[in-house]
Amino acid sequence: MTVTNESGEFSFSEVIPGTYIMFLEQYPGYQHYFWEDCHSMQQADIIDIQPGMVLEDLVLQLVPAPNFTVSGTVRESSGGNTFPVESALVSGYAMNCWGDGEFFQVITDEYGHYNAVTSSGRYWLYSTKNGYFDQYWEGVGSFDDATPLHINQDLENIDFLLTSTQDPQDNSISGNISADGEEPGIPCLVIVIASDEDDDWSETTLSESSGYYYIDEIPAGEYYVVMMTTTTPPVYYPEGYDWENAEIVNIEGNVTGIDFQLDNMSQNGVFTIDGVITDSDRDPIAGASVIFFNEQGFPVSYGISNAEGDYSAVSIETGNYSILASKIFYESENVELSITEDDSLDFVITQIITAEEEEDTLPEVNSNIHCYPNPFMLSNSRSNLSIQLYPQTAGATRISLYNLRGQLIENIYTGWMEAEPQTISWSAGTGARDIPSGIYLISMEQSGSVQSAQKLLLIK
Repeated sequence: MTVTNESGEFSFSEVIPGTYIMFLEQYPGYQHYFWEDCHSMQQADIIDIQPGMVLEDLVLQLVPAPNFTVSGTVRESSGGNTFPVESALVSGYAMNCWGDGEFFQVITDEYGHYNAVTSSGRYWLYSTKNGYFDQYWEGVGSFDDATPLHINQDLENIDFLLTSTQDPQDNSISGNISADGEEPGIPCLVIVIASDEDDDWSETTLSESSGYYYIDEIPAGEYYVVMMTTTTPPVYYPEGYDWENAEIVNIEGNVTGIDFQLDNMSQNGVFTIDGVITDSDRDPIAGASVIFFNEQGFPVSYGISNAEGDYSAVSIETGNYSILASKIFYESENVELSITEDDSLDFVITQIITAEEEEDTLPEVNSNIHCYPNPFMLSNSRSNLSIQLYPQTAGATRISLYNLRGQLIENIYTGWMEAEPQTISWSAGTGARDIPSGIYLISMEQSGSVQSAQKLLLIK
């Protein structure tokens, strides 16, 4: 990696012989450039560096990025009729883009019309105004449910229909976002999410370029607060990347001082990792984050899953990474991966269930079953799980594996057992490889009822 001097000149010294792709990292207002004279890695020419070779007078020509117009109308719905909303804010925010400036904000005129000019990309669009509920493109009310709009041409009739708020609240939250004690210089996305999984209330805002943000009309309660930018992965207040370690903020009245420190990622690589995030039923999960940490523990890239569960993380260098998949109310998943090329990595994350749900579906855990090793690695096909059993009575016995929702995963053993210590084995190679990582139960059933159960942590 190198940078140009004031005359636009650049040089690479002591280059190790091999094959390379040369690209010019996107400069605001210009397209990506890959050697030779193309704008994507797939079209780029391979440079084969031989021992003693000298390449001189290479010319990389920046091409201005085209701008496109996005226009539409913001209206309100009242009494079965619609009316234009003047002075509504329409914002567009592009995630995981290279360079700064991938956002826009415009105000509607007296007819509710807006007209924005921006560069190409996938943007989360929403409209807001005091006294109305925020609305994202395609009529959804929360960031988690929103779908990005692909802007690669002039677009018209990108409209919003706002609804007046009912019973406005007096509660609010505010804070400042800083980068090494300085103003961030760009808007930062802030999301407030109810900490009760049965309450789907959430609200978003873009901070000012100074870093100050403010959200009002919040129902009193407890909330997670999240901040992110195009170059900073989701950070849960006060400073964590996984929601399990977040501090819940009690919002009642005007809560101030909920501040964030902005740590921009260093994206210098050329590799892309993509994949799909699903739950234990293989249903796609939208709005989950996948963050790539280098060996020093610093985040270097991230992706956010869409409605189909697809995510993509770009600009990753060769190296060993710890990767975190996380979404509120799901168990976060960590994996290790060595990256040397473009690759695909899928995640299965398990939804957290409440204590009441567990009580309704799970058998009592006691000491009549012991499992070793625990945790048990599913990926090791040569390893066996040893299950030690202590039946209290003789009879027909079934040993089964259940998830925390009480759903049967696999019958491990069926047969007669005496009232004496028993040991059976379960191999990770016999149908276990498709089981997601998570906490499960090994149960012992006799006479049609569960006699004993033991928690077991399975890791892929």
